Amino acid sequence: MNFEHHKLSDRKVIEPKKKVLYFYNSLGETAFQQRHMLQNWKNFLGRTLNVNTNWRLEVPVHSKQTDGFNCGIYIVMV
Repeated sequence: MNFEHHKLSDRKVIEPKKKVLYFYNSLGETAFQQRHMLQNWKNFLGRTLNVNTNWRLEVPVHSKQTDGFNCGIYIVMV
């Protein structure tokens, strides 16, 4: 899997009041990516705001692309 291309297909939506990070990936989200995304977000908050709170990651149901080159339209749709 080409992770550099894969990152282009990621979309994150943050709801600070709910402490929820929504993660969309038009190629599909693996368990590893979900853990990595949440940990990176928590690390970012800790470094920039000196905050260590309980955030959760959610992956809403969304459409997935069936090829490796049309990620742009899927990101715009979210």
